[in-house]
Amino acid sequence: MQSTTFQLPSVAAETDWVVVENALRQINGMRHVEVHRLTRLVTVQYSDPASWDDISRTLDGLGYVPDNAEPW
Repeated sequence: MQSTTFQLPSVAAETDWVVVENALRQINGMRHVEVHRLTRLVTVQYSDPASWDDISRTLDGLGYVPDNAEPW
């Protein structure tokens, strides 16, 4: 399982966070999504068949660009 933490600086509204969380949870292989709204940090845990490309593509489709992605 892989874990990545990244920031979504352009997400502000509560409804936008809900959309982001739901979209990420729909990725096949996503195991856990944790959002800290105050710092705008998101930590995801995922395994095959999910990949960072899937996560990035999903966020891009929502109009959000992840910043400072750090795999753990």
